[in-house]
Amino acid sequence: MAMQTTMVTDERIAEAWKLHRSNDHKGAIKAFEDILRKSPEHADAYYGLGLAQKALNDKTAATRSFQECLRLARKALDAVKLEARIEGQHGSNNLNSYDDDRYMMLSRMIHQRLYEMGAATTEGSEVRPVDNL
Repeated sequence: MAMQTTMVTDERIAEAWKLHRSNDHKGAIKAFEDILRKSPEHADAYYGLGLAQKALNDKTAATRSFQECLRLARKALDAVKLEARIEGQHGSNNLNSYDDDRYMMLSRMIHQRLYEMGAATTEGSEVRPVDNL
């Protein structure tokens, strides 16, 4: 059942990204929000939602979406690092998995988007609350 759910979610996320790429940002937002109602910890859906909101110049909503995506990416990266330590790997990069690279890159991309909107420090390491926009 989980495999089927993942396939359906993958198809839905692909459709949401297609809407975003075709500049149907309102349609993309609706599609990403629908995914998040069913899969509330889907980091990629939060990232896409933030990009679509940013494209419509809704900085407050985009910042919230990017911050949630960042929280989920950090949580996933921590889990990947813990798994690596359990498996006896002591470095910061698990060469047997792409997941750590994926979440590190996603975190960097989120910091970049937040910085572009004036919601992060110049170092991109601290994210200010939405109220400071």
